[in-house]
Amino acid sequence: MQQRPFGRSGIECSADSATKPTVKKKSIPRKKATSIGKRIAQWTGLFVLCLVTIGIWGAALEDPEVRNARLVESAKRTQLAALDKAEEEKLRAAAERQKACDKRETMAFIMTQDRVKSRLRSPASAKFPWAHEIASKHTGNCKYEIFAYVDAQNGFGAMLRTYYSAKMQHDPSAETWRTLSLNILQ
Repeated sequence: MQQRPFGRSGIECSADSATKPTVKKKSIPRKKATSIGKRIAQWTGLFVLCLVTIGIWGAALEDPEVRNARLVESAKRTQLAALDKAEEEKLRAAAERQKACDKRETMAFIMTQDRVKSRLRSPASAKFPWAHEIASKHTGNCKYEIFAYVDAQNGFGAMLRTYYSAKMQHDPSAETWRTLSLNILQ
């Protein structure tokens, strides 16, 4: 019987004159296969180790004055970034506060009515004009000036029109109103 290997595949062919040719597969010992993931992890670890080594040597060889100057510059940049963030936050808060204060003239007028009634002789008889009949102005920082009138009875029961001006301030965080000044004109 004549045997000859067929390439590197591990297949052997044999031919005998009495029998027909047979093909037999031979087992080949294999090396342990390493996955690509393991190889990548090995190379990554080696790469990181090299970077750390270079960083340590670079820090050891750096001039102390240069290193201190670099650290001071880095600290300044960090402080400036923190200040910029703080300023940005203040501006954002101011914009939100301004947005909360916009278009509150009518509410300022309504809030003045109770203060005016408290100064009248007959508060139950007080009649205030509609909001479009008064003069109101937003002066900034959630402050408003109101110029209006009230019709109310005097001490003798006669209806009189009394003009007044008021300065009001709104606190949007607490949703409260404060009277800064109230002048009733006789």
